[in-house]
Amino acid sequence: MSAVNQRRDSPAATGPGPAHGRSEAQKRRGHHMTDDNAAGESRRSLVDAVTGKAKEVAGALTGKDDLAQEGQLQQAGAEARREANSRDALADAAARQSVDDLRTEQREADEIKHEAYRDAGQKERAIADQLQAEKAQADQRARQQEQAERARSEADAQSVAREAATDAARLRGQAEVDEVEADAAARQLDAQADDAERAAAALRSGTDAL
Repeated sequence: MSAVNQRRDSPAATGPGPAHGRSEAQKRRGHHMTDDNAAGESRRSLVDAVTGKAKEVAGALTGKDDLAQEGQLQQAGAEARREANSRDALADAAARQSVDDLRTEQREADEIKHEAYRDAGQKERAIADQLQAEKAQADQRARQQEQAERARSEADAQSVAREAATDAARLRGQAEVDEVEADAAARQLDAQADDAERAAAALRSGTDAL
């Protein structure tokens, strides 16, 4: 096995370094690794692990320490990639869960906001209905009071009219009494005048006889 092959299959080329670099890059890109990429990485890690184990066994059986070491390094790189893939998968799952949680929280916040709007609208409508009912009651009380005042005014006017009619009747009655008394007094005066005139005539007749 040449040194070039050893460098190509060493951990520096296939081990945790590049896998870790890809993991960090994926994290910076928002952990957007697809399921196909994850499956491909898993298959590659499995192939490298099997290949590395075969090299390790072959090197041990043939006494080739370099081949055995290469197999061990390849297995270590595969294990490192598996761990990195696991971390990436966990990170992706956590990110998806966080996104789902945020969406759930957003939905709940929207529902709470909408419910608050509905409650506010219902309260506003209830207040408007209450104000309208109070206004209707106030208008009704005002109409009733106006009707009562009109009835009292009419009753007062009728009472005044009755009193005026009574006073007029009393005055007419008194006038009639006064007129009768005046007529009687006039007749009495006329009678007295007639008596006086007759007495005067009698006196004149007596004087003429003398």
